[in-house]
Amino acid sequence: MAVIKMKQRFKTCCIPVLICCFGLSGCGDRDIVAETPEQNKVGMEDAPVIPEQVSQDPDLIESIAGFDPSNAGASFRTLHLLAGQESKGDFLNKTEELTSLLSSEQWPERFAAIYFLGLVIDESNAAILVKSLGDKDERLRVMAAGSLIGLGEKRSIPVLIDAISSEELMPFSRPSTPLALLSADALPHFTEGDFELLESKDSVSLGEAADKWKQWWKSKGDDLEWAAAEQKYK
Repeated sequence: MAVIKMKQRFKTCCIPVLICCFGLSGCGDRDIVAETPEQNKVGMEDAPVIPEQVSQDPDLIESIAGFDPSNAGASFRTLHLLAGQESKGDFLNKTEELTSLLSSEQWPERFAAIYFLGLVIDESNAAILVKSLGDKDERLRVMAAGSLIGLGEKRSIPVLIDAISSEELMPFSRPSTPLALLSADALPHFTEGDFELLESKDSVSLGEAADKWKQWWKSKGDDLEWAAAEQKYK
């Protein structure tokens, strides 16, 4: 595993982790040191430069189902445009279709559905994304968990704990962002734990931190409650 300089750089935003990981909102100033060429690869090819123009009247379900990894920039811009239009919760009228996309056999459809929902859900409707915590792709599980942990859904916590020692990278992230970095940001920020996770710099120390987090979850998980005013699990 390449050395990662863990730094907690959270900002108070509705979806505190997900957007920063994709470098689309300008809030991801991460320090990542890659020691091998493999560390600079992502699960799929990097997103190209996002074009200036997209359709001004895209259909939500068609846009998610039509997410194109070979033209990811345009697809991302469309999803952000749709998120702005759906900010009042209109997407809940399409719950059945979105749920179907979250269960799709096609990876791009599941990715796009999770990404879009990460932009628009809040504590009142976060349940729609919970099923993705069990996605067969670790990267998509962690994407969902990164959106849900700050919305009071504690079932996201063990997903992020498992990712502490992962060597996978977030798809399309720029710079290439390890799942472990997402966990290193989110877990100490939203809980009262730490266990030297932010100071972990190699596979041995990350493994030790992961073991401590697993023990913490085993002993505390059932009793944790979300303190919305403090944005913490206690």
